[in-house]
Amino acid sequence: RDQWHWQWQCVVRGEGFCVIMASEQAAEDKLPNAPYEVVKDEPGGDAQWSSGICDCFGDVRNCMVACVPGLNFFSLGQSFVVMEGKESISDEPICGVMLPACASLGMCVEYVFSAWTVGNLGACVHFFISCPQLMVLRLKFFEAPHNIQPCRCCGVCDCPAWVDACCCSFWCWWCALCQIQRHMQTIKLPSKGAPYLFAPEATNAMGAKGE
Repeated sequence: RDQWHWQWQCVVRGEGFCVIMASEQAAEDKLPNAPYEVVKDEPGGDAQWSSGICDCFGDVRNCMVACVPGLNFFSLGQSFVVMEGKESISDEPICGVMLPACASLGMCVEYVFSAWTVGNLGACVHFFISCPQLMVLRLKFFEAPHNIQPCRCCGVCDCPAWVDACCCSFWCWWCALCQIQRHMQTIKLPSKGAPYLFAPEATNAMGAKGE
């Protein structure tokens, strides 16, 4: 009964998506400019996101970049290519440049021709490019070596990884993007590239200042 009460209180307080677990060792590895604790991804373990999906204001700079139409698609591209082992969107022309450019163009068409049928086509273009790309990026964190647990939305049942990635990417795109990019600042990434566009230099644990 106490466990159910605790789970319900977590949901009421908005913590149902993620309960932050920080160890003393993680606190020692806190990055200089990171506004939250470092959560190490343990191979074979069950890690957690470094922050909740609704904690967007934990990193105001990241939140502002994610809210700028068009720029946020390229910021997603930057995060995507870094997780692929590249340093910049220019190193991956398709996922880093072409897809974000098409999504941005689709959004422009949607806004300019909102009263016309072509506006709906533009909305479909940007929706069906940016959301699946974010979904693929989110799925990477549920696999080794990250092994993040999918969310427990209702506090009872465990969601499959693809359900978590799909729901968050299609319904909470901005929040999910910010959560991923905040988490990327607390782990060692496959490359030395910035975790998102206009990110401070010290936010990548693999960078010169974090080695």
